Amino acid sequence: MGVLARNAKGDTNWTDTSLREYQKIKGVAATDPATVLDLDVVGMNLPNSARRELINLQGRLKGKAEGRSPRTKAMQMMAPELQAAGIERKNKDDYYAYCRCA
Repeated sequence: MGVLARNAKGDTNWTDTSLREYQKIKGVAATDPATVLDLDVVGMNLPNSARRELINLQGRLKGKAEGRSPRTKAMQMMAPELQAAGIERKNKDDYYAYCRCA
């Protein structure tokens, strides 16, 4: 609710502090992506444009992290066989039990 209230008031303009925080997060993303993935970007006191960009950055970092996993690549290659066996991603309990990714 606090985020919505700040948005309604327009209290999310760029300040020196918010700019430094934004730049710090972008720098951390290059060196320690796992830290950026754990951040609650929506709750930060940053302008909407910065939060939107950081959310997109988190999505890209998560995609890269998942794309590098040998297990993920193997599961993608086995997708037709898994689907034929009735193991689909939409049924997360069965899928994760099979691949032990949980």
